[in-house]
Amino acid sequence: IKEITSFVNEEKRNAENGAIIINIQQGIRGKCPILLQPYRKFVREGYIQAEDTSKSKQGHGYLFNDCLVLTIKSATKDEYTYKEQLMLTNARIEAFKDETKAKTGFILKVGTKSYPLVTKQELKTAWVKSISDSIEKLKTIFSPTISR
Repeated sequence: IKEITSFVNEEKRNAENGAIIINIQQGIRGKCPILLQPYRKFVREGYIQAEDTSKSKQGHGYLFNDCLVLTIKSATKDEYTYKEQLMLTNARIEAFKDETKAKTGFILKVGTKSYPLVTKQELKTAWVKSISDSIEKLKTIFSPTISR
């Protein structure tokens, strides 16, 4: 009975996760890739954006276990425009050298490319931890193909 209960609970979590991802996908305008994948899990969302995003635009990110999707929030509606998807395989987080930038931001390095990201000071630690945890979990899954 324990095995059956465990299986049912896992399937329920998978269905709930799928519903969350579908809901996110439906709220994003533009050329966003298909987010619903059998291996993908939703982790968190909130204010985060590329450092070069205009100050008049508010960024919004969706973190999954394997990628970070960056969007721009509409000023008038509760909808988002796709900006880019950053895959977390072969990624790492680095600090800004500039202390002022380091208070609210960090650099996500994916392969040889750097993505300076900013958020609110009170959200930075949570974003860094969530992204770092996702990267570490990916390393355990793909350890033969990802250099450490």
